[in-house]
Amino acid sequence: MRSALTLACVVLLAPGCHPDALAPPTPFKPAAHPPLPLLQGPETVTPVTHVIDVTWSSDPGAARRAAFVDWMVTSGYLAPLAQYGAAPVTVTHVTTSAIFYEGGAYAGKYDAERFLIEQVNAGALPAPVDGSLFLLQTPPGVHFLIGSPPVSLFLCGAFNTFGSSASTQRGSARYALADACASSDDTTQQASAALVDALTSSWWGFQGLGAPPFHSSAGTACVGSGPALVDGHAVARIYSNEAARVDHRPCVPAPDGPGFGVFATPATPAQRPHPGDVMSLRLGFWSTEQLPAPLQATLRATFEPADHPSVTTAAVDNGVELAVDIATASDGHSYFEYPPYGYLQVELTAGDYTLAMYPFAYQTPW
Repeated sequence: MRSALTLACVVLLAPGCHPDALAPPTPFKPAAHPPLPLLQGPETVTPVTHVIDVTWSSDPGAARRAAFVDWMVTSGYLAPLAQYGAAPVTVTHVTTSAIFYEGGAYAGKYDAERFLIEQVNAGALPAPVDGSLFLLQTPPGVHFLIGSPPVSLFLCGAFNTFGSSASTQRGSARYALADACASSDDTTQQASAALVDALTSSWWGFQGLGAPPFHSSAGTACVGSGPALVDGHAVARIYSNEAARVDHRPCVPAPDGPGFGVFATPATPAQRPHPGDVMSLRLGFWSTEQLPAPLQATLRATFEPADHPSVTTAAVDNGVELAVDIATASDGHSYFEYPPYGYLQVELTAGDYTLAMYPFAYQTPW
């Protein structure tokens, strides 16, 4: 489902689109806006208290990857997870020489579970217990693929995560996948997102407008914000309900600065659009304090993974409103077995910090 996205500036405070023409009153007053979305939970899930970190002897980066896991659980990086009830975590490191997968460059869920079941049953890996999690840090050359072509999700690049459980003869083994990405920074960012998601698995999905439609967890909700550099490590930012409740920057760690966001009116269309329909909406922007420079807003009308999104950019500030038209294609298609959803992604950049929000979503015609 391709899209055509256009926008125009609608002036709220004064004529003209340039931020200089939108001088805020004194004292500064944030534009009226809905609350930032909140991660929902908790569900009834035994919290992870012990990580069994599995690396491969064939991986030249195994020692570095194991040390990174130690750093995550002993540094302050995971401190924001306390708001979600995450418990302190201990780590056991296991190095294996067993062949993980021989079927090619891409492995899937069942390949990971076959390996885990075989190794646990044979006693080559520790028996699972309540609160334990196997973190499978697979060697270079094999990458996880979630789903089947043409709709497939990779862990690297998009920084998706995947975790589940496998039934072994020695108990149910919870696991999370950590891929060996092209760069060490990508590898640590994906591994940190995987561990954060596993530690907060009882919190899933968002409540409120502007929530990520697909990245619905603490570790992957901030993918659009890019990695944070902490103690020299590139790590996934963590979505913080505590920060969101008070309009602070919700993807942490975050540099100091005002909170900001975007919302759409309406947030969803009145009805499911037809092929070729044009949906019109308005985007409102807000900040908690005067920004030193206008926000750079990048709008992406994204539908299905196989399609190329329309991209539009604009400079915006507190109180500015943009009129946006999204046109659905007349020759759309769907690879999904369930009704796919279109959404508008808005990336707001202030300095070196980007917040990705999704203020508009709808069910596509196909």
